[in-house]
This record gives sequence, structure tokens and C-alpha cells, in this order.
Amino acid sequence: MAPIRLVLAVMAVAALAAACSDDDGTTEGRQDPAAAAAADLDAQAAAPRDDVDVDGPSSNSSTTTPSTTTTTIPGIVVNKFALTIDDCFDQLEDLAAGRPREVTTKIPCDEPHDAQIFSRLSYPAEPGELYPGDDIVEDYALAACYLRFEAWADAIYETSALEIRAFTPTRDDFEAQSYRGIQCFVERNDGAKLVGTSRSSGL
Repeated sequence: MAPIRLVLAVMAVAALAAACSDDDGTTEGRQDPAAAAAADLDAQAAAPRDDVDVDGPSSNSSTTTPSTTTTTIPGIVVNKFALTIDDCFDQLEDLAAGRPREVTTKIPCDEPHDAQIFSRLSYPAEPGELYPGDDIVEDYALAACYLRFEAWADAIYETSALEIRAFTPTRDDFEAQSYRGIQCFVERNDGAKLVGTSRSSGL
């Protein structure tokens, strides 16, 4: 199977082990962000929390609104942070005025699409906390998404045809706007398009 499957399983176990260690996880009076994330994953593994439906960052965040283009693309152009559970979508990348641009389009699930949202949650940090870093946020997101995958897809991730991915907040989202939202989504691990919903599909 793809290496990321083993990485996810190892990350989940490592996070639980870190949460159960004797280290109190504090540094100069502040809780270590990795320890806080590990403790939250430990609690979720014991009893996964309900998904937290969080609003996306405001329009002045790092997310850009695509400009008008003459290229015809399927679906409706949306802010990726506005996607909700079970939404199917495509992500396209191109250049606008010589700069990279990402375009997210919402697609009806019965039409070929790249990916589907299967969970929304929130990174465990209080407003005002500093951004813990890309690696910590992304590791937490993938491990937390992994805990929710099997119940949604009705499939064991390690033998599934689906790959777990996640949208995570940027430093600006996290610090300037106190946005903590994470969206878990699936795509096929062979790069092919999905057709129909992947919920309870057993893929």
C-alpha cells in the first residue's frame, strides 16, 4: 500500500504515546502545541468528538478569490473553506498574472470529481495562541482525519482505494484571524476521478 498509510498509522500511535507520557508538556508557562495536539488525539481515539462545523477565514485571509477567466471549468467556483461534509469538488492550479492560483470548484457527486469532504474539525488551540508550525498542524490534521475515516467510508483505510488529505489553516489564518478549521477529504490513491459519493462506499 502507499507509504502514507503506514505513516498515518504510526502518527496516530505516536501521538497517543506522547499524550500518555510523563512530560507535562509545558514550556515557560505555555502548553507545548505538540503535546496539546497529542492529548486531543488521545481523547478523540477514546471517544471521537462530533465534527465541529467552523466558519472559514474571512475574505482578507491568504485564500484568494479567482479572477474572471475565459477557461471553462466544471462546477461552481467556491472558497475551499466553505465546503461542507459530503461536498464533492475539483481543485485546479494555473497561473494568473504570472503567479500561481488555486481554483476550487464544487461538483455534483454523481459527476466525475477529484475529492470529497468527509469531516470538519478544529485544531485544539485557544484564540491568541501562536501558530505551532506547518508540521504539527498537518500531522494533527491527518491523524484526526484518520480516526474519522472508517466510520464515514465504511472501509479500513489501510486497504482502501482512497487517500486521506486535509485543508489546514495557514499561519495568517491561525494568528490574525484565530481560525482553527480543518477539513478532511478523500481522493483516489491511483489519481483517477471519483464518481458518486464515497460515503459508505467501502472503497
